[in-house]
Amino acid sequence: MSTREWAIVIWVVIATFIMLIKKNYREITLDILKSLFALFKQPVFQIIILYQMLVIISLLLVLRHFELSLWGIKDYWVFFFATLFTLFGEYRVKTFWSVMWRGISFGALLSFMISNYTFPLWLELLGMPVVVLIIMLAVISEKQEQSTAARFFNGIIMMIAWATIIWAIIQFSKNWQEAETLSYWESFIVEFMAWPLNVPLIILAIPLYQFDTLDNFRVAPKSLGRLMFHTLAFLIKVIRYSYILLFDDLKQVSKVSQGGLMKRSFQIFLYPNTSQTKARRIMRRFELMMVPRSYYRDQEKRIPIHIECKNDGANTYVIPSYDISDISDEFKFETWGL
Repeated sequence: MSTREWAIVIWVVIATFIMLIKKNYREITLDILKSLFALFKQPVFQIIILYQMLVIISLLLVLRHFELSLWGIKDYWVFFFATLFTLFGEYRVKTFWSVMWRGISFGALLSFMISNYTFPLWLELLGMPVVVLIIMLAVISEKQEQSTAARFFNGIIMMIAWATIIWAIIQFSKNWQEAETLSYWESFIVEFMAWPLNVPLIILAIPLYQFDTLDNFRVAPKSLGRLMFHTLAFLIKVIRYSYILLFDDLKQVSKVSQGGLMKRSFQIFLYPNTSQTKARRIMRRFELMMVPRSYYRDQEKRIPIHIECKNDGANTYVIPSYDISDISDEFKFETWGL
């Protein structure tokens, strides 16, 4: 472990000790732990955990194949909780691709060097709380629109960053021979592989969160099996009907009205003389979230529970409406509020 990682461990131990000896903090800590255990009981997080176990097994096999230290798996855990885990929120998934690109670009190599060449332990221990405090002050200043203070604190952060980069470059120039060994690049290899290994989970995540939300209203309790079935069935349908993206049918859409429970009811108004074939393709695109975000309220895509395609002006149905399932039998309420 690097001196920076040891510093993090030491500060976490100190913080944990303080939380355990002080009654108020101890109660807060217990509440947090209870919330975490409740969270891990949710099917969506069980799927994430199971998938991460497969990723770890894959990385361990790679490390073993290249005769690298299996302890390198700790770099994946650091990467997962510091970077990847924050992207699994329902509204953060869409930022994954831009973050991944930065994670495998030149910036990732620079970040690897900075983490590889750390300061002495005493300096890391002293510097860590100082840096955290300065970052917090910078964020508070920006939120309170105190531009002078924000520029001051951001300037200090930039100076610290440059000092860290210069230190890493100096240390690399002294020990450049280490870079000739594969073991030197161990943590970089682990992080580099972590991005593509998690792409399938990110693809699953968007419909996964959507169906998890819908499952809150089902008669039957949530289950991991049903959630995975609905998610995989949805993705299979997306692949099966991906050809409809070749048709320029959305120009037939006059306007879209979105409302009802969880904003999952859609009324699509089509220009006169729109054929039923085009209307079915348009309905299918909305069913599978294959339309741009501009067609959704608040720019947030949602799996619909009800869709109607109507003639604009005449207010008559072009094709029969769509419902996600047998609402009266499967869900807890009698109406979706349409």
